[in-house]
Amino acid sequence: MKEVDKNYCMNSFLQFRFVFNENKIFKEGLEPNYVKPNPKYKIKNKAEMEQAIEDYFSKNVDDKTALMLSSGIDSALLANYMPKGGKAFTLKCLASKPTTDETPEAKKIADFNGLDHEIVEVTWENYEKYCDTLLKHKRAPFHSIEVQIYKAALRAKEQGYTKLLFGESADCIFGGLDGLLSKDWDFNEFVERYNYVPTKKVLKDANYVLEPYEDCRIGNKADAYKFISTYLYWEAVNSYTNACNATGIEFLSPFKEMILDTPIDLKRIRNGESKYLIRELFREKYPDFKMNPKIPMPRPMELWLENWSGPKRKEFLPDCIKDLKGDAKWLVFILEKFLNTFNIED
Repeated sequence: MKEVDKNYCMNSFLQFRFVFNENKIFKEGLEPNYVKPNPKYKIKNKAEMEQAIEDYFSKNVDDKTALMLSSGIDSALLANYMPKGGKAFTLKCLASKPTTDETPEAKKIADFNGLDHEIVEVTWENYEKYCDTLLKHKRAPFHSIEVQIYKAALRAKEQGYTKLLFGESADCIFGGLDGLLSKDWDFNEFVERYNYVPTKKVLKDANYVLEPYEDCRIGNKADAYKFISTYLYWEAVNSYTNACNATGIEFLSPFKEMILDTPIDLKRIRNGESKYLIRELFREKYPDFKMNPKIPMPRPMELWLENWSGPKRKEFLPDCIKDLKGDAKWLVFILEKFLNTFNIED
């Protein structure tokens, strides 16, 4: 039996971009369209990773599969396994000022692997156009990357593709989030560090949701890797799944099917070698390439929401967004839009 607990769900979404307690819902009859990942490949080393990628490709990737190619090593690695002449899309966000552009680096990878490279431009108008569709499909507020993925999936579908391949989950499973893995965190310090939005500054009735954190508590410390590879992984997979499925496109990623079957080497990560197994395999495939540092799916949310005055609903504090960064503003923006779309009241 699901329990209607709008306040819990609001706090959970703003903290994690997800409602983790499966028994809590925003409104009677409004159950989110969430999926739980189910990894199949146990990985100890580079050789097992390559074997898993090859097996995954043989079972899932065909001529109806297009690759989402960024400027990072995860998707670049997958590009090396794509058939020659295959399709690769790269996202490029447009705003009033120049923003991060991954397309030049992505084109180098595409050309090296003989892929047909195409840029998908994303604007704020796309967000305005596609928000309702994604909200209604997910039946929950969503991560800002979903609009970009959705537009790319639409483009792929228009060209006859039925599957989109991503490097998603590599960061969560193989130690890519080196900032969160940079030290042994005190429990309370990790809670404050991870929360996407400080709900006490945004909601009138703010209550920290602690269950995911408590599951990763070790005494007074937090197991950051367990949190990332369990809860952030779950949230991230749902963002890609929803955005693709809303168009009828299948979301593929070999990394989302993998689990690290040996303790993660935090020493290597803290010495500057994040995702060390992926880097080992990448260096083998691209011995002469040096990839630039990147952020996951960059989007100029600060510029896109610069004229938004903030939420008007009674659940939110006045002027609550004035000190928030762009991505945090988005979470407040889409939460209010979700509440309005589904007419959710007390």
